[in-house]
Amino acid sequence: MSRLRGGISAVKEATAEVQEIVETVKRAAEEKLGRSFTEFSVKNYKSQVVAGTNYFVKMLKKAGGISAVKEATAEVQEIVETVKRAAEEKLGRSFTEFSVKNYKSQVVAGTNYFVKVHIGMEKYIHLRIYKNLQKEITLHGVQDEKSELDEISYF
Repeated sequence: MSRLRGGISAVKEATAEVQEIVETVKRAAEEKLGRSFTEFSVKNYKSQVVAGTNYFVKMLKKAGGISAVKEATAEVQEIVETVKRAAEEKLGRSFTEFSVKNYKSQVVAGTNYFVKVHIGMEKYIHLRIYKNLQKEITLHGVQDEKSELDEISYF
């Protein structure tokens, strides 16, 4: 079967070769999309021969992985403000400073936010906040006695 330059092939089933190619770009895809994937497998693909080969790949991807660290945004600061009182109650003290340093997110049936919050001096806490599909926000966990250098992780 000859290939026309510039033409796109019919859909083909995944091959080990195409899976290897896709694995080389997984990290870049995660960074661009701001999340990680627990499954990153080729379902099928089309190809196009030009001065090389372009691949148009349909992926099986599984949400649920935690994203890379992201810088604070106004949206995440607003989410954190809605759970400030609940965090104060859980920790038994109040905070005059409560600002997001950075965060990670996880897409589930809604979104989990794992947030590093500066609470004054050189002290931090980590919050696990859940925002469901109806946009309701709930504090699901607090980790106390954190520093600026402590990595945010699933808890």
